[in-house]
Amino acid sequence: MRQENVMIDYTDGQILLTLYIQEYIYYVHIELEDLISDKFNVKIHKETGKTEICLQKMSPGVQWKCIGKYLDKHNKFIKISEQDIIYKRCTLESVSEVTHDTKLLGLTLPQGCRMCVPLGYHVHIKHNISGMEVVRSYTVVLPSLHTEQQDSRVLEGRLFYLMIKIYKDGTLTPWIDTLSIGDELDISNYDGNFIENRFHCCKQLILFAAGTGFTPMIRLIYQCLTDSTSDRQVKLIFFNKTEKDILWNDQLDSLSSQSDRFSVHYILSEPGNSWTGLKGRVNKEMMKMFLPKKTDMTETNSDKSSSSSSDILICACGPTQFTKAVQQYTEDLGYNDSFHAFLG
Repeated sequence: MRQENVMIDYTDGQILLTLYIQEYIYYVHIELEDLISDKFNVKIHKETGKTEICLQKMSPGVQWKCIGKYLDKHNKFIKISEQDIIYKRCTLESVSEVTHDTKLLGLTLPQGCRMCVPLGYHVHIKHNISGMEVVRSYTVVLPSLHTEQQDSRVLEGRLFYLMIKIYKDGTLTPWIDTLSIGDELDISNYDGNFIENRFHCCKQLILFAAGTGFTPMIRLIYQCLTDSTSDRQVKLIFFNKTEKDILWNDQLDSLSSQSDRFSVHYILSEPGNSWTGLKGRVNKEMMKMFLPKKTDMTETNSDKSSSSSSDILICACGPTQFTKAVQQYTEDLGYNDSFHAFLG
């Protein structure tokens, strides 16, 4: 169990605790005897996974006769795949430009709601456009790759960030582009299938990203580089059309210069005349440049009986064609069990 496995919704005296336990969800659903504060304290015991959720009474001196009345979802245990998609009215708190067509949105959750989003997971935004319900998925990111620019409310589960590219001819993003501070959006509970244990076990993390396919990589990079106990090597291969399309270019270059565990490689499909870096689109020969040779991995792991595939994790995200191409080349090069695709 981790902090992000506990979601809390408290409104009108009713509390719904949603606990994610491997492939299942367990609910605690109660109409409480009296009012409580929306400052929740969640404690996870690392060794046992025991979870404690401490609730603070609004009237500390008042003795409750009982905890309250159990409601319809209480004590239910269902598969995650069977859960309903639940939307919350989140509020736009901040908007900043990342590039000429991409924005970073800071969104606060409703009062009484706690949602810490797991690594590599996304949320859905829903809106009615011309009488049609439109839903799009966006990976939750951070406000920055730099530690000094983080917001403690993210860890508290009260705030999250989305990086969204605005398509002029898109269905949903032109509406998102019109939003002002204080406007509300319908945003779902988190969703995803990234297995964090694979991330923690690998020694080499190799990330192939195209355009806004960079978004799932943000938290992976940050988590690696802020873990002082890890010597994990991180390599980002970042595909874009032009230089002006590269997201957080300055931050990535800064991290690369400051850390000997992180490197970034830019590849442009429509470079300008002054571009001296790599050019083109993803292909097998290009991937060979960035993946360790199987012989190197065998030598490194010669004293282990297990397969070397557990030491490397390859992730890809971008347009579907790009992600599927990376997956195919990964399999062709013998890394079948070392790959994760972030698909929309």
